[in-house]
Amino acid sequence: MMEAFGIPTMAATPGGRAITFPISQFYHVSADNADPYHVFGGLQDNSVWIGDSQYPGGITNGRWESLFGGDGFWVFPDPADSTTFTPNHRAALLGESIGSRWRAG
Repeated sequence: MMEAFGIPTMAATPGGRAITFPISQFYHVSADNADPYHVFGGLQDNSVWIGDSQYPGGITNGRWESLFGGDGFWVFPDPADSTTFTPNHRAALLGESIGSRWRAG
């Protein structure tokens, strides 16, 4: 049986053991120009995220990083500088990356 009310989704095995699946749905997805490229996306009720497009041994949950709080909507990387990006969440709040720090604007 599957029950999906948000993040994470849970299922039960025939023996009754619960299994958690970290499943999310992006509102919008973008990518930078790095090689290999990074994937950016805004998650419903769960911030704006960045993850690897590939990684030795596969991409695990630990390879994803939250960039900006709130109800994540979209994030666009700067085409000339993959360390700079502009995120947004549903309340129309914009932010910008400044080195490794964030500033809401």
